[in-house]
Amino acid sequence: MSPRTAAPLAWSLCGVYFLLLGFGLVVGLGATPTFSPVGLDVPVWSMALLGLAFLAFSVMGALVAARHPGNAVGWLLLAIGLSGGLTLALIAYVATALPARRWAEWISTWISTGPFTQIVFVLLLFPDGRLPSTRWRVVAWANALATLAFMAGSLAPYTTQDYAFSNPVGIESLRGSIVQDGTLGWVLLPLTMVAAAACFVVRFRRSTGDRRLQLKWFSFAASLVAAGYLVLQAAWVSSWLLPADDTVLVGTGMLVCVLCLMTVPVASGVAILRYHLYDIDLVINRTLVYGALTAVLALVYLAGVVGIGGLVREVTGQQNNNLVVAASTLVVAAVFRPARTRIQGFIDRRFYRHKYNAEQTLAHFSARLRDQIELDSLSAELLDAVNKTMHPTQASLWLKTP
Repeated sequence: MSPRTAAPLAWSLCGVYFLLLGFGLVVGLGATPTFSPVGLDVPVWSMALLGLAFLAFSVMGALVAARHPGNAVGWLLLAIGLSGGLTLALIAYVATALPARRWAEWISTWISTGPFTQIVFVLLLFPDGRLPSTRWRVVAWANALATLAFMAGSLAPYTTQDYAFSNPVGIESLRGSIVQDGTLGWVLLPLTMVAAAACFVVRFRRSTGDRRLQLKWFSFAASLVAAGYLVLQAAWVSSWLLPADDTVLVGTGMLVCVLCLMTVPVASGVAILRYHLYDIDLVINRTLVYGALTAVLALVYLAGVVGIGGLVREVTGQQNNNLVVAASTLVVAAVFRPARTRIQGFIDRRFYRHKYNAEQTLAHFSARLRDQIELDSLSAELLDAVNKTMHPTQASLWLKTP
């Protein structure tokens, strides 16, 4: 497909996603349903958050597909966005009193699994849209079989718990089979995900140059998704421990998780389009520093509010102690700067040793510069500092005679 044909098609599909998202939000806010895809039960506002994540997949997928129509990754990102948008729209439709709700619910049962199988294909094909070798075709075919298994599972008889809908298709011969309730698909999907992750690791270990930087962008985004999931789980646990509104804590956790999920299409687009490709090391460094800093400050705050606050409540009998909250906030503000400095130093020493050694060399040279007055010795130390920090092929110093 030529770029002249691919660009209108890609952006048209992205426009379809906007229509689906708008329909889902308008209908969902009017019907105030309980949003429950793939066994999750969360309020309707989560539809907007998930819509934001799928928006990133649609836009970046359209951008990549329009620029590189021969790369399947762009079309897969676009498909993930469309699958998510269609699922949100159908679930919002089911919560209304409009006709054909059973059919909408039936379609959503197997459309909602689309992003899971599609992300496996992204792992297999990223970044050039081709498998590393023919041996990985087995994983691709197994993932395709999982997709078909989910579709076949939607043909088996079932009754939904939320609305007591029966399957409008309901083939009795599939009752009790291996495909009912997507059993075969849910067995194959974890296996293909693990195999696809192994494929990505193999590709990363064999890569060099720009290809390695591309894979590093994607792996960085994947690590953020894992961190976002941990934040969401921590929010669920904290909602039980802290005397606060559960909706605020869980909503904050979901927002962080969705923002982390959005980095997957963004990082994929940056890597494939090679926009600021060489900034990945700086991005990772800042993420490690501020991610660790946020975790440390959160632990300090929780220790103050939960630990000391619980002790104060036991002594005073007061359920709400604003003084403990204020004191915990002041402690967090006080330890911010020293904690950041120590974390930055630890990460530089552990993961960026070259940068750390260069900073130490420059600091040593600056100290010698204040005391050294002999020009020959100063010139030699300057050249030595340049060689240790910049590692040039050749270095020389020219001095202008007065």
